Amino acid sequence: MSNIPQSHSDRIIEPLSKELSKWIQRKSTQFTSDTLKFTNKVYEQMAILSVEFGHDIHNDLGIWKSYEKLNISLFGNPLPVHGELYDIDPDDPFDVARVQHFLWKIIGELVPIIVISPTNDDLERLSETVANFLTDKFKRVSKDSARKEFLTIDMTEAGDAKRKLVWLGTESYFFRLAFFSFIHKNKLKQDVASVDDFICQNTTHWSGFGPLDLLAEMLEISNDLKTDLLSWKERVQGMFKILELEQDHLTVLNVFNHCKYRVSTTDAPKYFGKAKIIHGWIIHWDGQWYWSGQQRTYKDFSDEDMNDFVTTVFSRNPTIEYQFDVAKLEKAREALLTIYNDSLNFFKSDLGHFANGSEMAAQLKAKDMAVRKLKNPDDKTEGPKYSFPDDIMNYDKGIGYFLNINEGIELFLGYNDLISGLQKKGEPLTSDEAESLFQFITGVNTSPEFVKRVLKDHPADAILQLFFLEELETEQALNYLFRCYKGDYYQIQYPNIKLT
Repeated sequence: MSNIPQSHSDRIIEPLSKELSKWIQRKSTQFTSDTLKFTNKVYEQMAILSVEFGHDIHNDLGIWKSYEKLNISLFGNPLPVHGELYDIDPDDPFDVARVQHFLWKIIGELVPIIVISPTNDDLERLSETVANFLTDKFKRVSKDSARKEFLTIDMTEAGDAKRKLVWLGTESYFFRLAFFSFIHKNKLKQDVASVDDFICQNTTHWSGFGPLDLLAEMLEISNDLKTDLLSWKERVQGMFKILELEQDHLTVLNVFNHCKYRVSTTDAPKYFGKAKIIHGWIIHWDGQWYWSGQQRTYKDFSDEDMNDFVTTVFSRNPTIEYQFDVAKLEKAREALLTIYNDSLNFFKSDLGHFANGSEMAAQLKAKDMAVRKLKNPDDKTEGPKYSFPDDIMNYDKGIGYFLNINEGIELFLGYNDLISGLQKKGEPLTSDEAESLFQFITGVNTSPEFVKRVLKDHPADAILQLFFLEELETEQALNYLFRCYKGDYYQIQYPNIKLT
């Protein structure tokens, strides 16, 4: 936990959480179904998060208020789904529908293996209990939060904003479950590098917003500083040659883009005095450059080794090079367009499916041969052999493909169950159909455009049924699901293709 001192308002979070946990556990005995019957440990976490949610609203920390503001700009409604289904009293900070939306979202993170209805009867009862508790308890609490002071303290350098961002992204009730999930799913250590990746780049199920989005809305800063803050989503990575070392600054040359930077730092001789090369990231704030995350120093690097290193980095992750080189970015986009047109010419449709992995490999090879023949009729070379892991090659439940003009060829395993599920139009789904539909919507490897293209040919009723969003307009429901589960596709995108 951070070293933020605690005021009286902060110190009551723990005892109130314990009390609310008992309230929730008692209420759970009255639930009419097993959907929300969880372990006491889950109820304890639910109570802690709920009290911190109440503490935020009571002390005007600005977290929840900023979430609602951002939702208005995105959806035209402060509380997507619940704002459309319930009348929310703007003057009641703990309006039951507001609390219900909050609980609906955190239950989805605490118990991600289930999907619950936003209007679940037991959820409504639980929300009323929590809303009454928060209303009663916080009307007796003074507004003297040290967290509020921490979040509103003046900022003179990037480090001041970064400390707030780290707390918001890793410790606040709003993002810490998403942070722990990020660490767990990616099998990462909870270190400086992982924290920096999450707080600067990750999107979450909170309408696709990440810590940077919330903090930029929360802070009372100029538009220029907000632009700087949001630019941290694209930290400048590089191998930096030290050209000049001063007490509080380094002048460096980034080998990745051949640009010079004057980077502000603390006690530069102590930390970088013996180094010649620094690998790391820098961010811009109020006219200055600062280090971000973790830096690795090297005492020496030959020109040959440096060239090999840069070539390897760009080869493994070409998007880094495209961030710096506009000309190569345009070439990559042109290459993607060529792949799209060649594939469309061969497959005759931007959407289709293969019966199994073996057919997919054979068809992709045939497509490459046809393209080469078209460009050079005398070309008789075999071309590359498509090889996939055995579980893909032997997969026989259908592999859907979509020719995405911006992403290349997208694939989805389980296409047969996906289509049969979509065709049921509200009828009960098999477990395989439900799983396939769920993965199609929540999976990060299928773009919103892929989903939209499939739904041009099939109704979306089964998707709305699966996520209990039947009361919303189809476009409205899908837009919300895309933002929650496919938020990365709404960030700056670079072609994931290597130029040859």
